[in-house]
Amino acid sequence: MLFGKLKSLIAFILRNRIQNDVNTLYAATTKNNTAYNFVKVPLTKNDVVTTYGKNLGKASYINYYIADNRVLVPNYNDPNDAIANAIIQKLYPGKKVVGIDCRNLFANGGMVHCVTQQQPL
Repeated sequence: MLFGKLKSLIAFILRNRIQNDVNTLYAATTKNNTAYNFVKVPLTKNDVVTTYGKNLGKASYINYYIADNRVLVPNYNDPNDAIANAIIQKLYPGKKVVGIDCRNLFANGGMVHCVTQQQPL
């Protein structure tokens, strides 16, 4: 019983900390005191399941890669793929958003932006 109460207390503290961080972020401004424009992109509607059946929980669309004329966005075979792609497309009107199925990549600790990073010589 004590464990359950402790777990609930920790969850309560974390929720409050996260909300404080979110409030701080929304109140932030540039050095010229201009408010930032925040764009909300949903998480996946459903839990992400790999092509080999491993359940990974919810996933984000934010770890995308911006190339010369494309934006490569992680997709998960989820109803929110199209919604996230459309939101991100509005942010980059001169580029074409391309959804990349990342279910198995996500399971192995990577994402579109991560795997495009520098390679050692």
